[in-house]
Amino acid sequence: IHFIQSSIQKEFPQDAVQGVINVEIARPGNKGAYKVYLATKDDDYELFSVPAEATIPDGSHSVTVPVEVDLSNFVMGSNYKTTLYISTPRRWRSTPTR
Repeated sequence: IHFIQSSIQKEFPQDAVQGVINVEIARPGNKGAYKVYLATKDDDYELFSVPAEATIPDGSHSVTVPVEVDLSNFVMGSNYKTTLYISTPRRWRSTPTR
C-alpha cells in the first residue's frame, strides 16, 4: 500500500474558510475490497481532518481520500503542514490451545 504522490502542496483562495486536498492511496493488484486506516500528525495536525479509514473497492487499484483543511485560523502567507500515515489491518493468527 502506498501514496501515489510523496508530497502534496496546495494553495487556497484567501477568502476560503474550508478546503480539501485529495490524496490518492494505491495498492498492487485489484482483487477484493482492501481497508486501510489513516491518521495525521505534526504541529499543525489539528487543522487537517482525515477519515479514520478508507476502502479501496474490489476491482480498483486506488482510492481518493479527501483531507479537509480548516482555513479559518490560517495566517495569510504562512505555510502549514501535516503528515498522513496509513496502515493496514493486522492479520491475527490463532494458536489452538488445549
